[in-house]
Amino acid sequence: MKTPFRLLAALLTFCIAAAAIPTAGLAAEAESGFFDLKAAVERAADGSTITLTNDAIVNADRETSPWIIDKNVTIDGNGRIVSVRMMGILLDADVTFKNMDLRLVSSDGRNAIIANGHSLTLDSVTANAHSINIFGGSLQKASYENYYEVP
Repeated sequence: MKTPFRLLAALLTFCIAAAAIPTAGLAAEAESGFFDLKAAVERAADGSTITLTNDAIVNADRETSPWIIDKNVTIDGNGRIVSVRMMGILLDADVTFKNMDLRLVSSDGRNAIIANGHSLTLDSVTANAHSINIFGGSLQKASYENYYEVP
């Protein structure tokens, strides 16, 4: 008679624990309420589309290197603000940004998207807060920069 109750208790414990763990889709939400776009791109499959459900931020805590995007992705801002707090964006794949207000807000320098020999598509993208420079070539690190590798 105790076996069904133990089984029910174990099942109930599992269900409560499973409900407390956030799903993969919700894991992209940063603690500040912003969508963690860098994490979403890292988890995305090559060739996929990421559609924002909230304003997004990329590395609010680290401005020391560019954001290197190494997957062919489309990022649909869905009319949201995307704030990149790194030293620009460096492409190591073909990337499309669309339907967003893109803000490159690094205090240390590069407000640029560097295509690095890849395809960059900007579809209905504005830069309302700061200007953005677009470069078709690659990036050459300064002599004092030793914290990332240029693809």
